[in-house]
Amino acid sequence: MDDDKPRVPYREGRQDADSVDGDSRPFKALSLPATATLNDLANEYVFFNHGALFTYGEMRVDPAQEYCVENKCEVQLLVTPKPVFRGVSNGKKDSQHWDHSLLAVPTDHWLGISRMLIESGILDLANQKFHKAYYKPVKIVDWISVEQHTAMDAWPTLRVALFGLDGNKQFIKVTDSDIGGADKKPSAPRLVIRPPNPEAVSFADAIFGDHPRPYDVIDPKRNGRHS
Repeated sequence: MDDDKPRVPYREGRQDADSVDGDSRPFKALSLPATATLNDLANEYVFFNHGALFTYGEMRVDPAQEYCVENKCEVQLLVTPKPVFRGVSNGKKDSQHWDHSLLAVPTDHWLGISRMLIESGILDLANQKFHKAYYKPVKIVDWISVEQHTAMDAWPTLRVALFGLDGNKQFIKVTDSDIGGADKKPSAPRLVIRPPNPEAVSFADAIFGDHPRPYDVIDPKRNGRHS
């Protein structure tokens, strides 16, 4: 997870709205060793949050769960005592847990599960809305390390992947945290609503207008290489 560029879908496809397969299992709680910090676990896991797919995109299936079922991979959940993100809940009371959620995937499965997520397009045919997922690495405070130290020269931080959405009606932008010196309380990474990017609007127009090769609209060099 060392690339700061937002990710875009690798392939085309229209996501259906079927419920998650019955074989999929909910994420289990991440068990933390007594003396371990989040940074200690960073060699073993990649931490991420993809709540925007559900709170803004209203997706009714979970690609991360589907990846786990297909690849016999376990993703674990860590619920933080204070919000580690802002705006992921989209102001919805029943979605506030997403502001407190860190999901952990084994490092050797991160590439697969991240691609599964960014290949997930969300189509609302009735309202002519389209979203595609992307992620951006952001820094959060390793609050466990903070609890273990009485004095610090700087806030201990951890890089995690926060997912946003690029849509034809709105752009759900990932904004990084403001982490200064030890005397300044850090701010959490945030999702904010911005006007849509022109490329997303053009792409959605091609999809809803039944363009035979919608990906060629945003990448003419593909020359139809999307089958």
